[in-house]
Amino acid sequence: EIEEQGVDQEVERCAICMENRDACPGGFVKKWCKHPSFKACRACLHKVMASKFECPMCRRSLDEFTAQEWKDAGNKDGEETRKFEKGLYIGEVRKGQRHGFGKFIFQGGQSVYEGTWRKGKAHGFGKNSFVDERGYQEYEGMVKDGLTDGVGKYIWPIGAKYEGKFRKGGPHGVGKFTFADGTAQEGTYRYTEALSVPGGKYKGMLKDGQPHGHGRLTRDDGTEYYGEFKDGQPLVARAP
Repeated sequence: EIEEQGVDQEVERCAICMENRDACPGGFVKKWCKHPSFKACRACLHKVMASKFECPMCRRSLDEFTAQEWKDAGNKDGEETRKFEKGLYIGEVRKGQRHGFGKFIFQGGQSVYEGTWRKGKAHGFGKNSFVDERGYQEYEGMVKDGLTDGVGKYIWPIGAKYEGKFRKGGPHGVGKFTFADGTAQEGTYRYTEALSVPGGKYKGMLKDGQPHGHGRLTRDDGTEYYGEFKDGQPLVARAP
């Protein structure tokens, strides 16, 4: 028996991330736009599409794509890909609306919601992750009509997190807030869009009627503090 040595087999790699196709999440696309030899991870391709709304190879607008070309983009059975003003949706559709399970990649690719939908809005259970100038943030839990509502968990860039009940987009009810240093406090929390406090306005979590948890203080002189609060007072300073 003779072993073949030194024979390199051709490896298919993603044209975007250059990873081996076996390492690509969500499958591999072998045909795209007007480029029959184009090969890429399905996830990478969808992210680029959402970022610029155009083909990464020839800059052709996604508005010109046919139904067959969307199918070639690697949709799974029962899925559709649709372009919206704010981003790209890949998932189940009913009567022309996002309905069922799907992923929405916001324009720029820095924010992604993946979960269940009802009549065009995120509804049920999902995960929303995004990156801004402050870093990575994430919510995982129940959503209702596009807002956090029910039991869930929110993690901020500084490492703080809240686990508990949400209502209409903010913490509301019994929960636990864990500070960045690891200490935690359970209790009943609320969320306010605007609370007058000495020297400015506060937006964020409340406990016993005081800023407590995570929030933003906009001072009367225009400066801002973004980060943790405890018993009405800000803790570690952070850029807005």
